Amino acid sequence: MSDVMKKVIETSLAGTEHVSWMTAHVRASGKLHSYLIPMFNEKLDVLDFEKTKFVKGTDQIIKPCFSSDKIKNYRMFPKPGMFWRITP
Repeated sequence: MSDVMKKVIETSLAGTEHVSWMTAHVRASGKLHSYLIPMFNEKLDVLDFEKTKFVKGTDQIIKPCFSSDKIKNYRMFPKPGMFWRITP
């Protein structure tokens, strides 16, 4: 996302999201563009495990169901199962 979008998001964060930002440089049409990628540094407990559908016998999510009590503490959170880190 752009730096402007990052600033909009940052003003809305609750401070509990544990987000950091990585810069990605993209060359297109002979120009170098810089974009920002939000990275969640901790897994956030946001699922209602009783209502979430999993692949039988695994922890792989088919259809997540979010707990309204849990997500009220966050303004932005990743889709569970997409917890990843970008390495250089």
